[in-house]
Amino acid sequence: MPFSGRDADTGITDTDGAALSLPEMAGVRSAYAPNAARDRTVPISDLGSDALRLNLPLHVVVSESDGLVTAMSYDLELIEEGETDFEALDALRAAIVELYGTLRDEATLPRHLQSKLDFLESMRR
Repeated sequence: MPFSGRDADTGITDTDGAALSLPEMAGVRSAYAPNAARDRTVPISDLGSDALRLNLPLHVVVSESDGLVTAMSYDLELIEEGETDFEALDALRAAIVELYGTLRDEATLPRHLQSKLDFLESMRR
């Protein structure tokens, strides 16, 4: 199932626009980074936004495969990519801020989305 983009519910969608589950995300991760030895955990302390400042670092996984870098937050079920670590991490930071704003603005959320908002709120300064 090829990666296509972000979805507000799970973080990523397949090429048909259907939201991917965590097990399916693992498949996407495997497709992009089959060599786990190249995976590394990177702490993000600054999202570059006044709307969401972190009091604790958010640990994400950065992987490289075939010249493509992916940055993933398993906690938030988000994945972004770029040609460099900086591009992938910058895209992930922007996706996190966008997700937070979207979730925060909703009056009621399904439980799985509320848990993401609660997680972000717990890390917020």
